Amino acid sequence: MNYQMAVPTLCLAASLLLVLPWRASAEVDPALQAYQQATAAFNAGNYGDAASSFRKAMELRPSWKIRYNIAQSEASLKHYDLALEEFEAYLIEGGDDITGDRQAEVMGEIKRLRMLVATVELAGAEQGEVFVNGIARGALPEASRIKTTAGKIEITIRKGNKTIITKVLRVTGGDTVRLDVNVGSDDAAATTAPQAATSSEGAPMPPPRPEVSVPPEPRISKSRAVGWTLAGLGAATLATGVVLGGVALSKASHVEDQCKDGHCPKSSEDEAKSSRGLALSADICFGVGAAMAIIGGLLGFGVFSKRETSKVAATPIEGGGMLVVTGSL
Repeated sequence: MNYQMAVPTLCLAASLLLVLPWRASAEVDPALQAYQQATAAFNAGNYGDAASSFRKAMELRPSWKIRYNIAQSEASLKHYDLALEEFEAYLIEGGDDITGDRQAEVMGEIKRLRMLVATVELAGAEQGEVFVNGIARGALPEASRIKTTAGKIEITIRKGNKTIITKVLRVTGGDTVRLDVNVGSDDAAATTAPQAATSSEGAPMPPPRPEVSVPPEPRISKSRAVGWTLAGLGAATLATGVVLGGVALSKASHVEDQCKDGHCPKSSEDEAKSSRGLALSADICFGVGAAMAIIGGLLGFGVFSKRETSKVAATPIEGGGMLVVTGSL
């Protein structure tokens, strides 16, 4: 048997068998599955399922890019308040990674949505979770300033399963309303605050045109995924080399025990040849495995990744007066 050819092949084959289970488990991606389900639901017009699945993908793999799709889904459901919050978060978190065209598009959608959304300021000493039209919007006192779609709304404050306060009022897009949420206060306590600037655009604009075009941000790039796969294969090859080396040393020790005063019995020649073949195979495995592990590690850590040129982006937060500048020169 030709060990110089057969055993190195066995070395590589064994390393492949060791790494395949790791590779198969790495390909299971619940975040991508959720994103694909959301995209299919959106394209079928099932915007509620789309929003839910996009949010699930966001939880599994946080990415500012998915906020764009959540916003479009919520806008299609006429949840303009939730869409506005997601679009604003998209601009802030995306910063200078958002292209100029997409940034201009989203800023235009934000401008139109603000005409369809009112702000409710909750005043009072009560604490509890706030619900607007049955949707949880945070807890007091942190959630004391809430955006809501214009029209008739119901604000409920709950502590556990107990409803503390329920208020019903009608709000107009672009307005800021202050609402007393103390126990025993009257619904008429809601007042509209004067606005620093009013819109001259007349009737509210239609909702944004639905479009799902932003893929989920990958956990690692393709080159980095290949790198970690290569590193895993290299580690498995090194492990195979260790096993082969151990067998070779054992055989060599046995041959040495049979030889006395420099004379070896003829029966030990085959075992000596086998030991040398295994040692050579172990050396090959060590060399190949080390090279694969080093190159894979460098790729996996993104040593060879290209960095994008940064730029400065100014993002509007509240209508009329405040900008957040992100990025670098």
